[in-house]
Amino acid sequence: MSEGEKAIYSERSMVLYKVTFNERNTPDEIIAPQDVRGSSCTALFSEFVENNVEELIRLRTGNKFVKPVSCKIDNGVVLIKVSSGSSGENVDVVDIGSGNTEYQYGTDKAAMIYSRCFISQNYGSGYALLCVEHTRNGAGDTSLFDPFRKFLRDRVPDVVVKFEPLIEPEVIENFVSVESVEVKKYIEPGDAANLLVSEAATVSTKLMHKRAQPFSMGLYYSLVKTRGKAIASMIGLDETAFDEDGLEVLVTLKHRTGATRTFVITDPLGVKIREVLNQNGTPPLDDSTFVSQCKDRCDSAAERIGVSWD
Repeated sequence: MSEGEKAIYSERSMVLYKVTFNERNTPDEIIAPQDVRGSSCTALFSEFVENNVEELIRLRTGNKFVKPVSCKIDNGVVLIKVSSGSSGENVDVVDIGSGNTEYQYGTDKAAMIYSRCFISQNYGSGYALLCVEHTRNGAGDTSLFDPFRKFLRDRVPDVVVKFEPLIEPEVIENFVSVESVEVKKYIEPGDAANLLVSEAATVSTKLMHKRAQPFSMGLYYSLVKTRGKAIASMIGLDETAFDEDGLEVLVTLKHRTGATRTFVITDPLGVKIREVLNQNGTPPLDDSTFVSQCKDRCDSAAERIGVSWD
């Protein structure tokens, strides 16, 4: 990258999980996250990180790895930083300004990406909430889950932890209208779009409403149920475009409070959804903003699920 040239960052997003603890072999015997055999959920996650800090952990998939980096506990929440990635490819690292190959590495090396997890136990005695920062080239949203399960099995053998992605209603029912829909295609080397668009990372088409006339939420549900194909005729795309890799449909929704949030809806209704954290090549959120976004998302989910301290 030449001096003065602005860095272009990959999009990151957030996936929300509900975390529950129960007696081994007795799923109905829920254990409060504030008291898991004398330790709290956040304290257990912190202990897990401290016991494995900077240790490269191979996941069950074989060529994926995660490395806990640091954690910070504050008032019932914990922020964990990790790096993760995968091996198994012969990689050329290319300077995007000159196009020259800077160096190469082989199948015995893994490119590791930094990301964050946020866990809160402040929503009652039935569950904790966990937000994962999704990155494009990391080892996946769930990369910490199996290593933590193993730690918990060794630490508290009679307790089981379950990670459940929170699905559509926990988030979407609090939104009142659709502000815009964007179809974004990520350009790969050799993509035909490179013949038309030079030096671009993405090509996107956006549908926006007239002033003071937002789209109804019915449009959102239609897009989700058809994996985005319902937008094709509106913006002049062939439906087959939605079968391609590297294509995303992003919908910006207005919350009942007036705030707007953007979600990736390529996945069908009923599976975990990803809320966009940074767009259009902008830098990832700083820690304080990331934590604030996570707390807002958790508050919204807890409002839907309910909070109980019984």
